[in-house]
Amino acid sequence: MFRLPGGDGDGEAAFPVPRLIAGLLALHFTIQAMMPLRHWLYPGDVAWTEEGHRFSWRMKLRDKEAGGYFRVTDPATGERWRVEVSEYITPAQARAMWPRPDMVLQLAHEIARREKERLGYSVEVRAVVRASLNHGDTYLLINPEVDLAAELRTLWPAEWILHQDEQFDQ
Repeated sequence: MFRLPGGDGDGEAAFPVPRLIAGLLALHFTIQAMMPLRHWLYPGDVAWTEEGHRFSWRMKLRDKEAGGYFRVTDPATGERWRVEVSEYITPAQARAMWPRPDMVLQLAHEIARREKERLGYSVEVRAVVRASLNHGDTYLLINPEVDLAAELRTLWPAEWILHQDEQFDQ
């Protein structure tokens, strides 16, 4: 035990520094051990949904390719238009983004922000993304009917990410 000024009769108070450090180290190592296992908390195949994939022990165990586009809708008039992702990110960034739904969500929020700035009112942003896992069949990765601009980025499972068995005609 270390003693700090102030406290008991001899002018010093006991402070359990080693116990505090041990507790903080235990918390740190518990988080480090649990982080790679969090994908078990999400429904579906982590290789498809990407939820819990980063910082896991499953890296480099699959090949996933995807591509798509964003569709913006004026909610007042129903007018729709496509947005060129090249206005926002580079081709290399796009290749990295399309297979990862959380990155698609981030760009959808940025598109909504810039369109609101340009137009003066909020718009809806949807993404049509098709993906292939391990060179298999392509499927929709994100529900194209969901306004991604209205979705929050959270640690909870995202209902707008489609599983391979939940497909829409589009």
